[in-house]
Amino acid sequence: MADKAWTEMTPEEKRAVRLERWLNPGIPWASPEAEAHYKARVGRLTAAVNLEEPDRVPVSLTSGWWPAERAGMTPYEAMHDTAKAAQAWVDFNLEFQLDTMVTPVLQTTPAEVFETIDYRLYSWPGHGVAKEVGYQYNEKEWMLPEEYDHLISDPTDYLLRTYLPRTVGAFAALLALLLLVDAARRTPWRAPIREHSVWGLATVGIFLAQQMTVTMPGGMNRPRRNGQTKPKKRATAPSDFLSSRRSGRAPTATPATSSTWTRKTSSPRST
Repeated sequence: MADKAWTEMTPEEKRAVRLERWLNPGIPWASPEAEAHYKARVGRLTAAVNLEEPDRVPVSLTSGWWPAERAGMTPYEAMHDTAKAAQAWVDFNLEFQLDTMVTPVLQTTPAEVFETIDYRLYSWPGHGVAKEVGYQYNEKEWMLPEEYDHLISDPTDYLLRTYLPRTVGAFAALLALLLLVDAARRTPWRAPIREHSVWGLATVGIFLAQQMTVTMPGGMNRPRRNGQTKPKKRATAPSDFLSSRRSGRAPTATPATSSTWTRKTSSPRST
């Protein structure tokens, strides 16, 4: 089977190849014990997937914020000090030795990611909800009844033009680009230059307004006669990322794919 081209394999043969690569990933092991524990776990999980009887029931856990809480961290701290949070998850896996890794991916996503893209579907610790609680879905009518025909007829166009700019503020700039392309496509090339200019200026205006709202620390300010500035009404999304401060350090240590996890010392990364 190893010499057989992938495109010529049956679904059963492809599955067998994937399982074999999972069992024997071809990586250096920290120790013979680590290799033995890893392969025992893979065999246990494979048997369960194949509806066979494993040596024992595989143990997998969705832990939520528990590893952070055990380390004395709030959800807010876990999202802002990712190096410390990553170590909390490493320590959790080292202590409990489950059959699958308890991953920190969802809980330790840096808050700055959500702030930068102006993510609107969820509130997260310290942004819309208290620092001591987890995510909260924002119950809004993100999709309107009259938009279903658009979604069904052209899902990609609907997502790019309507849904994503509505739910992720950063996509408004993409919408501006789409409008410019659409204007160029719809406007006859022999049309008066004024018609091309109107479409182009309108699109540039949308893009610049979005950029000023997202990136300028002071937003769109209007000068006053006394020299002070009075903020205009603007989007209040916390995406003024140029003025935000990075409070976490990116971890350089990753757990080994075995029962014996490798501890490494994280070094600060300049941000």
